[in-house]
Amino acid sequence: MNFFINKNATLPKLYLSVVDTTYNNITMFNEKLLGSTITISIFKQECQSPILLCSPMQLVQDEDCGEGCEQYYLVYQLPTRVTSKQGEYFAKVNITFANGEGTLIAPIRESLNIFVV
Repeated sequence: MNFFINKNATLPKLYLSVVDTTYNNITMFNEKLLGSTITISIFKQECQSPILLCSPMQLVQDEDCGEGCEQYYLVYQLPTRVTSKQGEYFAKVNITFANGEGTLIAPIRESLNIFVV
């Protein structure tokens, strides 16, 4: 996934949809997410050095999903200290489950690239 943001900007916010690939019951997975600690870390693309470590993300429910639908998004507003320099970055999201079932590092299917233009 590629996310583009202007230099020195804090908007738009980064939205990541939560897609469960391990549980047959999405409601069960969503319940696990609700008590979890979710953080994002951002690294420089060329040298992989961190510029932001373990900053909290918000878990928000999609209100337009419809009746009986439970869709969640991970949301993060990049601070100006990240967007102050043009460049290419990548991010990793850590989801630490409150019930002691471990940590999930996302995204799994594709990398999360951030471009400050």
